[in-house]
Amino acid sequence: MGYQGLERIFRHVASCVVVICICASGLALADNRTGAAKAYAKAQSAELSEDFSRAAALYEMAYRMKPSAAALRSATKARYAAKEFSAAATLSEELLRNYPDDKSSTSIADQILSATTPSLTRLEVECSTTCVLQVNGVVLSVVSATEHIFYVSPGPTEIAADFDNDGTAAPQRVDGVADTTVKLSLVSKVEAEPLLLPAITSSPALEQNEAGLGERADVRRVSSSRNGGGISKVWFVTGAVLTVGLGGATVWSGLDVLDSNKQYKRSPTQERLDDGRSKELRTNVLIGATSVFAIATVATIFVTNWSEHGEQQPLQVFIGGGGGALGYVGSF
Repeated sequence: MGYQGLERIFRHVASCVVVICICASGLALADNRTGAAKAYAKAQSAELSEDFSRAAALYEMAYRMKPSAAALRSATKARYAAKEFSAAATLSEELLRNYPDDKSSTSIADQILSATTPSLTRLEVECSTTCVLQVNGVVLSVVSATEHIFYVSPGPTEIAADFDNDGTAAPQRVDGVADTTVKLSLVSKVEAEPLLLPAITSSPALEQNEAGLGERADVRRVSSSRNGGGISKVWFVTGAVLTVGLGGATVWSGLDVLDSNKQYKRSPTQERLDDGRSKELRTNVLIGATSVFAIATVATIFVTNWSEHGEQQPLQVFIGGGGGALGYVGSF
């Protein structure tokens, strides 16, 4: 099949992946609205039964699925009713940060903060890059950010961070005192070994061999010439393969989230809730990555040099000496 045929095929593949991602995002949003409404209704039932902890967890689930002032406000009040004051104060801060113009939200947040903060320690944690915090081994939130504000009971508290760049930072221990604010900075340390490439050196044997070969000695050098303008087809093909692979991973991850949701509905536990949050975050990341690669791949179609022929030699690496050679010759 010629390059024109390959171009048409990959155009269709890239377009289909983009459409699938858009449709999947739309379906996910619709499913989130439905799931949020169901979680909110269950939370109201739990609240009427005075099961405030369960009500708060369900309100928080509804808020994660479809953020709204009403859901977050209800979760805050439920945590306070359950006497989970550190969680109630933390949610109050989120209310003030996300809905500063909503009078009902700011009023409830101010009241709860006034009642709880004198007996709590306020922590302000700044990460060098976006991170998720763990407080005493429990994930504080599945949302990555560079700044986190939360409350804990006075006493020893261990704070660790999971950085989005896979960096590490030593956990920090804080001895909290009531009605005080503690500020921390966590710096990501990415431990990466430098990539060492072998140096290309000349040797008398290689020079002698090249002199004896005459014109043939040219094939022993790295060629970076290109026929015509545009980038190599390698970029487009690589992008298309990665996009299709990410698209498949996204579909699998989405099905895994739905299965976890069914298991949680059958038997709601904190472990299954945390597992579902993790899988939901993974799926969102995959959807974003697939979309980015799909758009980038489509963009390369218009800047790729489709007129490349087999005479060019984009990369040749040869070992000089008595006839041994290792190389890649020709065009993609």
